[in-house]
Amino acid sequence: MGTGTWDRPLDGVAQVPWEELLAGSEDATANGIEMIRALTAIAAGDEVYGNCERIGDMLTPDADFRYSEWGQDFGYGRAAPAVVGFLARIAASHTDDHTTTTCIEWIENLVNTPIEPVGATDEDVDAHVDAIRSALLDNRAALREAARRLPEFRPVVDRLIAEAGAGAYEPRWRGVARPFAASHATDVGLVDAGRPLVVGLHTYGATDFHDPGTGTVVVSSPEWWRESTVWPLDDPAGPMLVTGKPRRVWRHRDGAWSARYLGHPLRSLTVVAVDDGEILIRYARNVLARLDARTGARIGPEVPLPWGREVHTQSWHPYRSGGRRFVLVGLNHNEKALRIDLDEGVVDGPPLVNPGRFLTSFELDGRTVLVFAADGAMLRVDAESGEGAGDPIEVPRFTAWRESACVYRQGDRPMLAVASGRRILRFDARTGAEAGPPMLGHRREVIAVRAAVIGGRPTLFSVDYGTIRRWDAVTGVPWPAPISDAEVG
Repeated sequence: MGTGTWDRPLDGVAQVPWEELLAGSEDATANGIEMIRALTAIAAGDEVYGNCERIGDMLTPDADFRYSEWGQDFGYGRAAPAVVGFLARIAASHTDDHTTTTCIEWIENLVNTPIEPVGATDEDVDAHVDAIRSALLDNRAALREAARRLPEFRPVVDRLIAEAGAGAYEPRWRGVARPFAASHATDVGLVDAGRPLVVGLHTYGATDFHDPGTGTVVVSSPEWWRESTVWPLDDPAGPMLVTGKPRRVWRHRDGAWSARYLGHPLRSLTVVAVDDGEILIRYARNVLARLDARTGARIGPEVPLPWGREVHTQSWHPYRSGGRRFVLVGLNHNEKALRIDLDEGVVDGPPLVNPGRFLTSFELDGRTVLVFAADGAMLRVDAESGEGAGDPIEVPRFTAWRESACVYRQGDRPMLAVASGRRILRFDARTGAEAGPPMLGHRREVIAVRAAVIGGRPTLFSVDYGTIRRWDAVTGVPWPAPISDAEVG
């Protein structure tokens, strides 16, 4: 328990160096007397929400914060950890449900806002994260007492305690680990361009190819077509991309980009997906076709799509099962999903109803398992039968975008890595059991996690709108920290 007791939740409030901690507030009236007055009023149940708002104003520094997180573009200053402790003890001690509810909601708000003011050093941000972590862990008994009284807040309290420390590398990695690259990428992947290259995909098509060993940008996409969806492709001759608008295949050779039309320039078609050297296109007459990305030649049969143009196709996701190629098509905001056998040119089985958002797939015991996101959990579904393939895997603070989860293999076992707020979690794909502690280091919400094999080891790359970070998937060690024999074993 922190300083003070639940029946005296404000013990020690006068000893906090409020004037020092509130220096730099954008609120010119912020001072220790005002902070103590507001906390005392909250403890008495007097205008609780208004006084929490007043505290929030005083805690807001006169600074810009880097990047938005969970829809917010501001953060709180150095006094926030101390306030977290007092609010936790007030929440535990108070008999008024409104006061307890408001205190817990404000603790969550103080903990989960952006933490990187412009100009702050790594040491500044680490210190803020450590102080928040200590405030949560020192007062976990108070938080759990509040959750006992109001059980609906138990998931919130459990999440706050579990996520304590998110936003900074573990102390043993500080000064050793660092971001793989500074980047505003929203997705990341690995391609074979004659040598492995890490691809950072940005909003509206900007694309950077990074050296996987150093993070250095080797080549970037041309400026003039950076208003398009982009798919990178393997090509041993060099970097290669497909763009939806303009509808072209691009190759980087001898220091320059060149392009050719994808299909006939006057024929109406839409690129819907790219997978392993094949481009899936949808013609205006509602037919799906496959093209070889390198030659433009047609592959396999066309597939008449069994729905009208008025049906909204939410997503297209290629996958493989038993050596055959499929694409999973989400319809009408994922109310249902159809599996199309691309090799046979037919719809494969009945639709999946309300499956959620498709994330990834993996092979297990000779069958394919599809992974979806729904209701804050990952759902595993047998691709052939449509039946569940295990209990839901709960993921706190799950963004549930397709890019936010991936599969890697640890020996012969399929594993899942998934973004969870500022953390990356790992699970055994078969059992759903956690596979090691959370990976910490991202300063902002992780929006994409992708897997690759580098130097013979499964490796994860993750992005957060500001950085790409690299991790050893098995040990969780952040790049470029060395992996010891003990950790590997």
